[in-house]
Amino acid sequence: MGLGGGTLYKQLQQKGFDIDVVEIDERIEKVAKKYFHIEKELNVVVDDARHYIKTTSQKYDVVIYDLYHSETPPVHLMTNEAFAEIKNMLNPEGVLVVNFYGFIAGKRGRAARSIYKTLLEQQFDVRLFATEGEENQRNFLFMCGKNELKATQPIIHKLIYELDINFDDAILLTDDKPILEHIYLDAALQWRKDYNEVNAKYFLRK
Repeated sequence: MGLGGGTLYKQLQQKGFDIDVVEIDERIEKVAKKYFHIEKELNVVVDDARHYIKTTSQKYDVVIYDLYHSETPPVHLMTNEAFAEIKNMLNPEGVLVVNFYGFIAGKRGRAARSIYKTLLEQQFDVRLFATEGEENQRNFLFMCGKNELKATQPIIHKLIYELDINFDDAILLTDDKPILEHIYLDAALQWRKDYNEVNAKYFLRK
């Protein structure tokens, strides 16, 4: 879910996956195929990801959320109802992967804790992995199995253990209460600040 410049797509392609890409903006598809060496034969479905989830008859082994508009995540895809719909489109051993900000503690981490709680409500087997770096520099990958997750190769990223997370203030995210965009705001602003600083220093050195 989400094409961008095709970085993730290329990595999956190298692993031999048969891939469908859902991208809301047809201009992104054109740019990716013209400037980022994405082959013209790639099946890109131009659609809102939630609409595609609701209407497709396809079943998948893996569904990956890599959907951001700048620092804005897709809140309508991170609700109890959306995760239920995803579960229906996964094969029996299917996996959902959700990319999100790397904050888990305090006010900035409330959004991630709420997503975790909502995934558990749908009885996904959830593993939370953090990429390298401090909270403001890393990403989270929620690995969510329709059934029990079993790794067949060593995992290189740090595992954040469920028992180490305090869910007391976590919220069950639902379609009729779209509150995620309010509780991730501090994390988004911090991400934007750090991103701009890092890139400004890089280009100023150039």
